[in-house]
Formats: sequence, structure tokens, C-alpha cells
Amino acid sequence: MSANAISFTLGDKNFVLELSHRDAVILHGPEWLMKEGRQFLQAIGIYDGFTVARGVSDAPRTRSRIAAKLATEALITKLRDDSDLLIWDYSYSDPEHPSSELGGGKSGYLVLGYHAKVDVRPSGFCQLELREVTPTGRGRLVGLLDARNRKSIELDNGGEIKIRKRKADLALLSKLEKLPEFLDDRKFKEVVLTFSTI
Repeated sequence: MSANAISFTLGDKNFVLELSHRDAVILHGPEWLMKEGRQFLQAIGIYDGFTVARGVSDAPRTRSRIAAKLATEALITKLRDDSDLLIWDYSYSDPEHPSSELGGGKSGYLVLGYHAKVDVRPSGFCQLELREVTPTGRGRLVGLLDARNRKSIELDNGGEIKIRKRKADLALLSKLEKLPEFLDDRKFKEVVLTFSTI
């Protein structure tokens, strides 16, 4: 399986961060649960020059060293705080499929009087979205629930959604831990970044 590599360069020093597919999807986790991942990606300019046809540009780009360092430190703190939840991949079963391990997202449930959708995408996340119908017939978001630390969610009809977990690797945290020290070199205002697939 290929991995993505991000190269951080300060003068003649280089730090290479290799990201597995799971690492990358954690960084792109739901905004309300993993905003630090998106802030890190923005700080390092991963989408500068991005196109749908070509994807992430491999052209070098220059970004603020201190912004990259602060975003990395915030991401490390978040990964440490949620490490007990991110070490799992989630699936679920419902009354319709009691012995299955369902993936992705599924709506059509009623929870606390609201229309509910369970979603276990991307890896490391499991959330419940609650919606109500507006007077115009459209849906309106009324709540989000981080369901990773739950065993089940009671449904209004008496059934339940059972949350299942499978142990997964959280290598992203250990890969990032030495990056702030590398970025602490105050001789440089900017860091040069390159992105590649290895």
C-alpha cells in the first residue's frame, strides 16, 4: 500500500512525515471532532495548487515555520486527548441487521424524537447526527453525538444500534511527536514543504 510523505525542510535539515491511509483519514475527520487535523493541513499548505484532476501538487511551497509548529502541537494534543477513541475502527449493527458489522453511514432511525443517522466514516470515528423536519419540509441539524465511547444507542421503537470496535493502529501520534522540536529552529521564519507518494 502506498503512503503519502510530507517533507519539511529548514536550510539543509529535513524531516519526513510518512502518512498511511488511516493517518490521512484521521486528519480529515469530522470538523467538529478533529478541527486540529484540518488546521494542520491548512498550516502546511497541503491544498495549495490542489486540483481534482491532479490532486495535491508536488511543487514545493513555503509556509510559516511558527504556524506549522503551533498547528502540529495542537494536533498532537488532540491526538493524545482522543487516543483512547482513535485506536479503534468502528462498525455498528441495528435491529434490521443484528449480527452484521455495518460500515459507512445509515439514516432512517428515530432517536429522542429526531431523525437520526449513524456514520462510522472515516476510520477512527463514529457519530450520530440528529435532525428535525422544518415547517418547509426540509431537514435541520439539531445535534451531533460522538458515539465512540458508547456501546449502544437506544432507538425510539425499542431497538438499539450497537457500536462495535476493532483495534487499529494510531501511528500518527508517534510520527508527529518529533516534528515540533524540528520546527523550533528560530533561525528560519519559513519552512519549505514538498508532498509525494511513496
